[in-house]
Amino acid sequence: PRRGRHLLSRGRGEEFDEGTERETRPLSSFAAATPILSSKKMRQLGIITAGCHVNHSGCITDGKQYFAYCSNLAIYIFGLETMRLEHIIAGYDKTITSIDWNPFDSSQMVCTAMDQTVSIWNIEVEVTVETLNLDVIAVMAVWCRLDPNLIAIVCEDNVVRLWSVKGRSSQVLRDFAHSNVRRLRWSPRVASLLASGHEDSSVVVYSTSSSRSRRFRCKDKELGGHSGGVLDLQWDPLSDTYLIVSFGGGSMALFDTEAHAMARTFD
Repeated sequence: PRRGRHLLSRGRGEEFDEGTERETRPLSSFAAATPILSSKKMRQLGIITAGCHVNHSGCITDGKQYFAYCSNLAIYIFGLETMRLEHIIAGYDKTITSIDWNPFDSSQMVCTAMDQTVSIWNIEVEVTVETLNLDVIAVMAVWCRLDPNLIAIVCEDNVVRLWSVKGRSSQVLRDFAHSNVRRLRWSPRVASLLASGHEDSSVVVYSTSSSRSRRFRCKDKELGGHSGGVLDLQWDPLSDTYLIVSFGGGSMALFDTEAHAMARTFD
C-alpha cells in the first residue's frame, strides 16, 4: 500500500543531521549530493501546511472527530476538538481532485486524483485500503450516506460511475453529455437517490434502484429561470423529495423532485 510521505525539514528549506549541526545543507544541494544522509539521522521538527487549491477549495468534516482540506498533492486532517494537525496523506504524484469521508467510519476517506485512481485511505495509519484504477481522470467521488459499499464517481468525460467497494468493480451509471457536473449529492433518507447539479443550471435526480432519472431545466421560466450554473445542492434532511439548489446568478430554489416542480425561489 502507498504510504504518506512526510518531508523531514526545519521548515525553512534545510535538512540536517541531528547529531552534527555542521552537516546542515540547503535542500537544493541535495540533488547532487552523494550519498544522501541516512533517514536514521533525520527527524521532523515541523511542517508548514499548504493552502487549499481550486480543485477542492473547501473543508470537510466527518462531524465527529476530524475536519480536512487538501492542497495539490496532500490532504491535511485536523482534530475537531484539538484544532491540531493530526494526519497527513501525501502519497500522490499528481493533483488530488476531491475528497470525501466514509459516513460510517471516520478513519476512512475516499480520494480522487489526476492519476486516474479512486482510493480509499485509512487516515489513521496513512495507507490505502482499496484502489480503483480507471482509464479516465476522476474529478469527484461521493460516498453513499446510507450504504457503505457504494461510491458515486464523476469523471472528466462527464460519465458518472458507481463503485461497489466490496465487489472491487465499477459500472457506468449515467452519461451526462448535456453539461458538466459541478456537484453530486446522495440523499440522506433514500439510499438509491442521487442528485447532480450542472454547469448549464440543470439538475438531474437519478434512482440507482430503478435506473430512472428526471432532469430539471432550471433556466426555464416555469422552474424559476435560474442562471449561472449550479453552485451547490443539498437534500432536505426532513423530506424524501425536496432539494434546495443555489445558482451562480445569485438565486436559490427549493424543488419537489417527485412533483417535478419548483416549490419556492429565493433571490
